[in-house]
This record gives sequence, C-alpha cells and structure tokens, in this order.
Amino acid sequence: SREASRDRKRDEAARRARLAPLRAAIAAAERDMERAGTALARLETALADPALYLPAARPDLERVLAEQREQRATLGRAEEAWLAASADLEGAANPA
Repeated sequence: SREASRDRKRDEAARRARLAPLRAAIAAAERDMERAGTALARLETALADPALYLPAARPDLERVLAEQREQRATLGRAEEAWLAASADLEGAANPA
C-alpha cells in the first residue's frame, strides 16, 4: 500500500541518518591512514639516503626518526578507529 511504502521509505531514511556518523568516521579514519601512509613512505625514502647517517646530519636523522614514530602512532590510531567504526557500522546495519 501507499502508506506502507511511505513508512518503509521513512524507516530507510532514519536508518541512513543513524548510520551516517559511522560512515563519516570510517571515511575520516581512511583519510588519516592514507595521510600517515604517504608520510611514512616519504620518511622511508629520506631514511634511505646515506647522507642522513653522516655525523653532521645527526639532528636531521633524529627529526626524521621522531616524525616516523609519530606517523606510525597516527597510523595505528587511525587503524583502530577504522576497525571500531567498521564493527559498529556492521552491528548497526545488521542488528541481531
């Protein structure tokens, strides 16, 4: 019936609205993972430069290593956020 169709559409709209924040959290975590991955690749390239290991470049080496640690931590946090939001989305999308 027309009313049943309208109710179904309203329910679907409410469901989409309820899931939207989880989808946004997943997208944000994916962007954070991409940025951290790109930064880590850049840092790996920098660490491959033998000149970085010369005594005069010690401060640069320490800076690159510190940034690498920071980006690895950022990547880990983003992965955890992605996993949590994905599990929440799956649970909300498929209630028991």
